[in-house]
Amino acid sequence: MTISEFKTHFKKELSLLYTDSENGFLSSIFVEKIVGLNPFYQRRFSGQELLLDDEQKLVAAVSALKTGRPYQQILGETEFYGMTFFVNEHVLIPRPETEELLEFAIKKSGIMNCTAGKI
Repeated sequence: MTISEFKTHFKKELSLLYTDSENGFLSSIFVEKIVGLNPFYQRRFSGQELLLDDEQKLVAAVSALKTGRPYQQILGETEFYGMTFFVNEHVLIPRPETEELLEFAIKKSGIMNCTAGKI
């Protein structure tokens, strides 16, 4: 299976759960994390055959998504406020609104930014 074929498979299998834009975003994230190609290289090498191990991991991810499991749990990580956090079924996944709330609280409290522009 090529990268392009996987993305078509992803969209076909998950079209009832996600919009086209969500499908594109999620398939790109999974290819990046599992195969190691950023979106630019995914487009450039869309005809590249996937390694069997990578293909199996990607197909397993699609199966997990079909059960309704959050993609962050499948990947085992999520990004929050510029940092990567471990995620499993026992962890609440931070939402974008939580980052907005944190920024509001920081501004309201007058806390100054420290290293790397973060708290």
